[in-house]
Amino acid sequence: PVYPDESRSNLTIISSILESYGAGLAQPTCPEVDRMLKERPRRNLIFLLLDGMGSAILDSHLPAGGFLHSHKCADLTAVYPSTTVCVTSSFFSGIPPISHAWLAWQLYFAEWDQCIEMYSYRDAYFHEPVDLSQRNFLATMEYESIFARIERIAPNAPEISCIYTDITRRRLTEQAGERLIFASDFESLLMSTAKKCAEPGDHLIFAYWKSPDAILHPEGPRSETVTAFMESSDELLHQY
Repeated sequence: PVYPDESRSNLTIISSILESYGAGLAQPTCPEVDRMLKERPRRNLIFLLLDGMGSAILDSHLPAGGFLHSHKCADLTAVYPSTTVCVTSSFFSGIPPISHAWLAWQLYFAEWDQCIEMYSYRDAYFHEPVDLSQRNFLATMEYESIFARIERIAPNAPEISCIYTDITRRRLTEQAGERLIFASDFESLLMSTAKKCAEPGDHLIFAYWKSPDAILHPEGPRSETVTAFMESSDELLHQY
């Protein structure tokens, strides 16, 4: 079994990024990322998240000599619970799950006797939109995004862009705000990222793609479709 390790979790990557901009939150950082950020002068910093692409999926679907494997520098555990909502909330807040409480796709709110889909703001069973003027669950669960924190605190804040899959849920699009750029496919996401990097000035880019998670759910971890996506992604990342 794999157990969570807060000192070596994927949240430490975000902590390292925040520290590099002088906006740290007193959370453990990732030594490998700290070292890279100190050793390499940068104008552009890209955080690329492929949902569900952990070490086990990487090892199962790609050869050892591929682009991603050859650039891998560490194995980290996910924060716990390791759900998409929980992990991405830690990424976009810079704090652990015990502090942000966005733990799963659906959460139960006793005050309204209702299960709510946290990222789409809908009733979990009837899929009707939640009226936030009547049932504002955000009132007790909101946090400052790392984007807003860096822009508020960093002495020389970079231009921040959020380049996301076109099925991104309401929660993430609202947090991104005017920083948001939609991508219709993975190559478009990489093209938009490269285009932004070519613009003058300093850039911090958060790029999020829905797969392999979007394939793993319906088809399983041994699917040939997952392998095809991983191979294609490995090649595209090598190109860009």
